Amino acid sequence: MPFLHWESSYNCVEMELVIQDTRNYFDPKANRNDLASGTCLTPEEILKLQCSHDERLIRLYLLQAAPLHVRRTLDQSFYYTHADTTDRDGDQVVYRYTKGHNLIPSVLMVDQCWLWILNGS
Repeated sequence: MPFLHWESSYNCVEMELVIQDTRNYFDPKANRNDLASGTCLTPEEILKLQCSHDERLIRLYLLQAAPLHVRRTLDQSFYYTHADTTDRDGDQVVYRYTKGHNLIPSVLMVDQCWLWILNGS
């Protein structure tokens, strides 16, 4: 179930860089459940990093067999077949408004809420 939220454009760009960095270190010959391949960090090393909780979450679970569903901008969610929506993200009404009014530039995000049914009733 999607729901709308916002994120500062700085944090959005920072998390995209973490995602790219994590994917660059992925060794396709390795087992998807094993992040410790080549230059990858082990889960224990990732937990010791001096970084945000969001960055740890991405580095630990992005490349797992049941991958992490990362936050998407409104355009990434709608134009999911486009490889890069950076230009469109910078053209969001929310981004233009916050930037034009000397507020922290923000972008509209589409998060997903996963609901689990724990018993049949």
